Amino acid sequence: MSTSKHILVVEDEALVALDIQTQLEELGHKVSAAAAVAEAAAILQSESVDVAIVDWHLRDEISAPLIDLLKHRQIPFVVCSASALEELANLFPTAPILLKPFGADDLLGVLERVVDSERLH
Repeated sequence: MSTSKHILVVEDEALVALDIQTQLEELGHKVSAAAAVAEAAAILQSESVDVAIVDWHLRDEISAPLIDLLKHRQIPFVVCSASALEELANLFPTAPILLKPFGADDLLGVLERVVDSERLH
C-alpha cells in the first residue's frame, strides 16, 4: 500500500480504534473513525473512502448493514472480531478476517492484500 489511502475504521472500543488510527496515520494514511454503523454510514455519505476496517460486534449491533453498504459501493473491507470466526468465514468467504487482538504487522499485511487485490480487478 505505497500510496496514501483514506481508511474508515469502525471500532467501538476507543483505545483499539485510537491505536489503529495512530498506526495508519503514522504511515501517511487519512483515517475516519466511527463507533457505530449509523456513524460509519454517515461518513460514507460525505467522504470518499478507499478501504474499511470493520469490527463485527459493535456495542448493541453487528456490522452486517454496513458491510452490505460497503459491498454495494464496492469498497474493500476487512472484518475484525474476537469471536464468531466460523460465522464470519461463512458469511464473507472472500473477505479477510482479522482475529482480535491483532498486531500492527497483521493489520498492515491484510490491508496490503485487500488493496492490491482490488487493484487487480
